[in-house]
Amino acid sequence: ANNNGGWAFVKMGGKSTTISAADHPGTWIKTNNAVAFGVKTVTLDLVGKTYNQANEKAVVTIYSYSDAECTTQVGATSSEEVPAITTNEGTASLNLTFATPTANLYYKVSFAITNTTDYNGVVALAKVTFSD
Repeated sequence: ANNNGGWAFVKMGGKSTTISAADHPGTWIKTNNAVAFGVKTVTLDLVGKTYNQANEKAVVTIYSYSDAECTTQVGATSSEEVPAITTNEGTASLNLTFATPTANLYYKVSFAITNTTDYNGVVALAKVTFSD
């Protein structure tokens, strides 16, 4: 969700449920075009509250694919917990790395989200940066 374009970020993770990319398409974003250079590091810039406790947390993994449909996976980062942010104005960055950077791949940033609170949304993703 992005509040009909009103937010400078994308918020993911509904309330009172456990969702993952496997069963809910709203828990990932992907590149529309192949990245021309070999990606070593992907930096996620996050904003707003993310407590990352047992009842409200997110784990992120980034996958690389050889095709635009993201059906032929060729790599993945390790899975990392999204860092806790305790205020609405807070920010954090998270770096995930690929062991073997390869050019001309597509990428999917995938979140496994747990939220059994009445707070709507767990992750607010402001920016994704691909670096070689």
